[in-house]
Amino acid sequence: MGSATRVVVPTGDEEEAQGALGRLGLERLPVLASAVHTVAVPDEGRRDGAPGLVHVTESAPGAHLSVSTYLAEAFARSTAKEIPTHPPLTPLPGGAPGASGPSAALAARWGISELSLNGLFARHGARALTVLGRTRATPYERAQLCACEAILECEVRYACRAHGARSIADVSRRTGVGRGACGGLRCAHRAAEVVRAEVGPAGRSPREASLAFTADLFRGRAPFLRAEDLAREEVLLARQVAAGLIDIVEPEES
Repeated sequence: MGSATRVVVPTGDEEEAQGALGRLGLERLPVLASAVHTVAVPDEGRRDGAPGLVHVTESAPGAHLSVSTYLAEAFARSTAKEIPTHPPLTPLPGGAPGASGPSAALAARWGISELSLNGLFARHGARALTVLGRTRATPYERAQLCACEAILECEVRYACRAHGARSIADVSRRTGVGRGACGGLRCAHRAAEVVRAEVGPAGRSPREASLAFTADLFRGRAPFLRAEDLAREEVLLARQVAAGLIDIVEPEES
């Protein structure tokens, strides 16, 4: 799959935005010319205050750095307006040069598995230590909430507090909770309890929230499964039903 770069176009007019694209001279990047596709999209909702967006996708491996830098600068010249840009080589949050990385000694120091620590660093970089830091006062939060993906309870709480997660699905997208082999069988209910504790009651009990989450996971996988894989998923579904983690609702007749 290709990478994606978004560049703000200071105009709400799609034709003007397309004209700006035509003045960029992508032929000057012959390696990328056949891989770059551009679409100008007026931002009608103005949700982010941007009067227009250009979405650039490319499939040349590693080329997105050149594309994003070139397009941002070219748009600024083409429109003669100031466009705030972030150099593509700017470290992501938690990825500053010299930041420490995971190690067996660090995992032992915090009393967690190396697998859990590696996952934390993969998702948060050096900010993994911030996630763990809160457990000095609450060491029980170092417990593995999701055994399949080795995700700790403290990361689920951090997702709610720092990343705006408000449901199990939100937490799953930010951490991977429930995406392992058990399909949420062992972790969805506990995740729902943690989310409820962090964000407060949201209309669903932990059981109801976990039922909806695990059912959605199965519905998302089922269309892509066949033969032995589908059989395994059906067995897993049966186990979840037997454990009371999923309710089977028959479709209404039309």
